[in-house]
Amino acid sequence: MLDHEPYGLGCTKKLATLYKMDAFDIKNLLKQSNPGELLLDYIHAKFPNKTVHEFCKDLQRPGIERNDIVDKLCDFLKNRKDDEQLSSPTETEKSHV
Repeated sequence: MLDHEPYGLGCTKKLATLYKMDAFDIKNLLKQSNPGELLLDYIHAKFPNKTVHEFCKDLQRPGIERNDIVDKLCDFLKNRKDDEQLSSPTETEKSHV
């Protein structure tokens, strides 16, 4: 989803820079067929405690502004929370990227 138009690779590059990926790795990332997925793998590896909420805040930063992804993640988390409440109403879990 990070790779899709109208945002294209600009969003991926800005997020990679935000998450301190070096310029050489960003250049190689953008040549791949699935740079958004690879970037998420990188973020998960380098920032394992990053929550979905924190990631969403980064997606909303000026110049990135991927509220379409934030909306999908919020829907996913809401559905997940509803499912967890049905199966185990007393358990809460922090979601991570």
